[in-house]
Amino acid sequence: MQFGGNGALSGGGSVWGGLTSEIVDGAWHISGTVNDYAGFDLYLDDCAVINASAYKGISFSLSGSAANRATPIALGISTTDTTPSPAWLIAQGDTMAKPTDPGTCTPIAGNSRYYHPGCSDPTKSIAVPTAPTTINVLWTDMTGGEPDASPNPAHITAIYFNLEWMGAASTPYSADLTLDDLAFIP
Repeated sequence: MQFGGNGALSGGGSVWGGLTSEIVDGAWHISGTVNDYAGFDLYLDDCAVINASAYKGISFSLSGSAANRATPIALGISTTDTTPSPAWLIAQGDTMAKPTDPGTCTPIAGNSRYYHPGCSDPTKSIAVPTAPTTINVLWTDMTGGEPDASPNPAHITAIYFNLEWMGAASTPYSADLTLDDLAFIP
């Protein structure tokens, strides 16, 4: 999936953890078996940053199933404030980090882009309705970020959805989701 392309803002979407995706009738369909850490995201090309400070939050239509889990999806917002700085990543030996990458957070511990206590994105757990339903999430609904508990909407670098997985003791489950009408809330 790709969006933008007008020169002002471009990026795309990706899935991981055994999920597949396709665009069906203009909506993003994600499916597969969750048997490890899995999810999907919207990213920006060229280390772009979205300034959404004029908005109250984010809205989208969601439907589908994710086994019998009550709140199987966590919406996360990455910002420059909660993303490890490229200097820190490079110092840890991260070969994917570039000096121009966004990120200003210095972790209090850790050793990689995937383990860096002190720098974490705010999230909001979401139930998956079976019929298409508009979900509104205000910036203040998202919590648990470090060093910022809620996202700083002036510095958004990615929007992602993680599916519930509690580690090796978890039981694999099927997920079949449709995401559509993603927009900022005025």
